[in-house]
Amino acid sequence: MKQLIKRSLAILLTLALMIGTIPYNASAANADNDYVLTSISHADTIAKVNVSGKFNATLTVPYDYAKVIDLSNGLDISYDKSTYYSAVASFPDGAEATVGGDAISMLVTYQYTETGDPFTSTYTINVQRTEPIDPKFSGTITKTTVLPSKITFSATDFTAKYKQNDGQPLGSITISGSNPSFGSLQLDGSDYVLEDQISYAKLSAGKLTFTTTASGTCDYRVDAYGENDTSNIIGTAVLRITVNQEVINAANITYTTSVDTAIKFRATDFSSVCTAATGDTLSYVNYTPPSSTYGKLYYNYISSTSPGTLVQTSTKYNVSANPSLSDITFVPYGYSGTFTISYVGQTIGGKEFNGKVQIIVNANTAATINYTTAKDDVITFDSYDFNRVCNDKTGGNLSYVKFTPPSSTYGILYYDYISSSNYDSKVSSTAKYYRNSSPYLDDVTFVPKSGYSGTVTITYIGYSTAAESYTGTIKITVVSDSSTTVISYSTAKDEAITFDSYDFNRVCNDKTGDNLSYVKFTPPSSTYGVLYYDYISPSRYDSKVASTAKYYRGSSPYLDDVTFVPKSGYSGTITITYTGYSTAAESYTGKIKITVSSTSSTTVISYTTARDEAITFDSYDFNRVCNDKTGDNLSYVKFTLPSSTYGILYYDYISSSRYDSKVASTTKYYRSSSPDLDDVTFVPK
Repeated sequence: MKQLIKRSLAILLTLALMIGTIPYNASAANADNDYVLTSISHADTIAKVNVSGKFNATLTVPYDYAKVIDLSNGLDISYDKSTYYSAVASFPDGAEATVGGDAISMLVTYQYTETGDPFTSTYTINVQRTEPIDPKFSGTITKTTVLPSKITFSATDFTAKYKQNDGQPLGSITISGSNPSFGSLQLDGSDYVLEDQISYAKLSAGKLTFTTTASGTCDYRVDAYGENDTSNIIGTAVLRITVNQEVINAANITYTTSVDTAIKFRATDFSSVCTAATGDTLSYVNYTPPSSTYGKLYYNYISSTSPGTLVQTSTKYNVSANPSLSDITFVPYGYSGTFTISYVGQTIGGKEFNGKVQIIVNANTAATINYTTAKDDVITFDSYDFNRVCNDKTGGNLSYVKFTPPSSTYGILYYDYISSSNYDSKVSSTAKYYRNSSPYLDDVTFVPKSGYSGTVTITYIGYSTAAESYTGTIKITVVSDSSTTVISYSTAKDEAITFDSYDFNRVCNDKTGDNLSYVKFTPPSSTYGVLYYDYISPSRYDSKVASTAKYYRGSSPYLDDVTFVPKSGYSGTITITYTGYSTAAESYTGKIKITVSSTSSTTVISYTTARDEAITFDSYDFNRVCNDKTGDNLSYVKFTLPSSTYGILYYDYISSSRYDSKVASTTKYYRSSSPDLDDVTFVPK
């Protein structure tokens, strides 16, 4: 019996152990109708709805939402992804839910594992509106325009500040306050009566406008009313209207100068661009001074030692009062290139405009004086060359210069040099050499070191008669042959060139050791041009040069009055031979090489302007030509008037209806007195 019981217990224990080794099947515990989802939301609803542990949800939409919502588009469901592999919502009976209506069924199909069986749960979804909120109207309605213009309001200008949460649209508005001095409100084309009702329909039709007359800013009060309700104010907003001046940009004014050379502005230039841009007369301008990198803008500038005062941004520079616009000068200290100076102009009628002055500063090569001499041959300076540079740099004539003597490796500067053993003194860096008094600049001589050939540069400081200084250079080329016995001149096509007895005397001194007495020419072929004595114009001259006539350095007929006139249209190089006779009656044969270029000469003054844009002349340009042609400053000019096909010359021109007179061919226009050459203007047709 005991044996039987032991055997039975053993069998039971074995069965228990076998059962414990059978694997557990999890799917056997899975089933439908799990609380799968944790939340439900929709793109159009206000917030997510927590559905943990339940099968129903109520979604909320804004009060003014449409009547039906499609839950199949924009639905978002959440579930525990550590428990469920997937969960998908569908709507077997339709996805459209009526807001505030019956619930709809949503079937959620889910899996525990990727390969597991699918199960389902059914959820009930209701959709409701949020509680109504009273409409609101607030904020600032901003409208900005530029003169001259009219503002037309739209309904959206006002509905943008209106929140109709209760579903009631904007019905009307009223505007209160006061009309400003620079404009007024109109409704239906007539002045708007402040506080009158303006319907939404009229706003939509663009019947509310604001007409501008000037610039300024003003605020109105705007009260809003609901549809079919003109008694209860929903809210209040501010209507802010800003009217700005029209942005007017005038044409650029352009001036050209050279390094370290002052340029004076002309009030007539500013008046011209003002009238063209605004149709009004200029009153004053305010400048924005340029960076000192380019130079400085001065008021009442006379010279570098008397510059006046710097132009200030806050100062008005006037056309008809002081400080005067005509007394503005720009000085480019060491700068070359192109830049602009900005300014703001104001007309007498109150119009404002923006303008720019473009300044072109050319690198000034004219400051270098070039001389050429032969090896072991001296070269004496000519004060005329220095005066021409001084006039170009300062606008005035030269008083004196001070040299920085070169290294003796190249040669020595002497004063009143006759020979290596006969001279007054070596040039000193502290000594002043004058154009018109002793010690004379014309008596300064460079003597190359024996056997030297090459180029040497000598610097100097020039001082004008107005005490304005500048730095210049002299470049002396010492050639190894005797080519300096050829006198070279250059001129432009159709431009006469008058000989300088100084050039002939230098050659004579080199050839004979004595000064020149006179020369006799072999006149050139008329194919190239003609030599004249005392030439003024093609119809005014003393005589043509004859091969038998003697032309003297120190008496009449003077060599300094012999002029070569190229044949009309000719350009090229011509050589004229002559025989020179020294004061010791020694003769030699020399040559004059004249190069006639095809370009215009310095007698041509060039201006550039835009179509329909007036250009005013600058007496400085005319004076520079006069100084170059005659050696003296300009007194006055008389014009040969252009054909009216091209345009008209006016005096004191402001506009086509405002000017003093048309320029007359018999009238003299002066550099320094009235009628002023600076007030002559050309107006293109």
